[in-house]
Amino acid sequence: MKRTLGSLVKNTGFHYEFESRGYSKGSAKDCVPSAWLLGKYLAKGLINRATGRLELDYAEMYLTTHCSLQCRDCAVLVPYLKKRRHFSKESLLKDMDRFLQSVNYVHRFGLVGGEPLLHPDLPDLIRYLSGHPAVGTIRIPTNSTVLPGPELIDALKSSPDVLLSISEYPIELCPKRPRLIDLLERNGIEYEVYAGQAWDDLGACSSAYKEGVTEEELALRFSNCWMRECHGVLEGRFYLCGRAAFAPLAGIHDAFPEDGVDLYGVEDAKGVRRAISDLMNKPYLRACAYCRGTSSGKRIAPAIQVGAE
Repeated sequence: MKRTLGSLVKNTGFHYEFESRGYSKGSAKDCVPSAWLLGKYLAKGLINRATGRLELDYAEMYLTTHCSLQCRDCAVLVPYLKKRRHFSKESLLKDMDRFLQSVNYVHRFGLVGGEPLLHPDLPDLIRYLSGHPAVGTIRIPTNSTVLPGPELIDALKSSPDVLLSISEYPIELCPKRPRLIDLLERNGIEYEVYAGQAWDDLGACSSAYKEGVTEEELALRFSNCWMRECHGVLEGRFYLCGRAAFAPLAGIHDAFPEDGVDLYGVEDAKGVRRAISDLMNKPYLRACAYCRGTSSGKRIAPAIQVGAE
């Protein structure tokens, strides 16, 4: 059962909201979505602080660093990671428990990678999350290079709150996409196709972006970047941004403890919630000095493979 992008605006990332609203990055209108995003972000923070609650529009759990593609401009730098692995089901369930005990509600919870359909325990993770009282919907992105087996199909069919998000990359990279869509249609599984994608050029993660940059400029870069809303949990730590989580694993820079929250670093869930709230109120991350962010307006073709001309 296919959903159209237009019907999903309120459930997708801010970058898709910009496109559906007709904003053109790199134009004079850039200041409008930036102001709108900043206003929404600040309003949410004020509401959370005033009520003592912590509701997140979106958060994701990184299941694996394995991927079937080698995208040169991968936002989380998968082709450049020094080690690939599936995180164990036990560690993922433990981190999910701790994280979901610490927040009041996550409207959209992503199970991501790498390519999440490669993880052998994805069916069990879906069953665990489906119907969880602290989770609205579950979103699983896929590049459509992997066809789900019978167990994953059964888990998807029995979980009406799960949506499979298919990226429409060049068909020569993803020749299985028509078969995947047919399989989902025949089994009545909800999915969406992101057509006509363009990626924001975050730049090659590098110290070049910190040369001569003031704190005020870093704060502006952060405030205008939609990736600040791509919250994620990786190996027991919560991050505002996937690139901040993965850059140390790619050897781009040292790990910056202040750019994340150790879910087990304080005794109770309330302390974790307070630490996450404090992180969300920072003016910028140290990792921002190694990234261009999404505010430059430069768009590039998606899924260009490493080594391609």
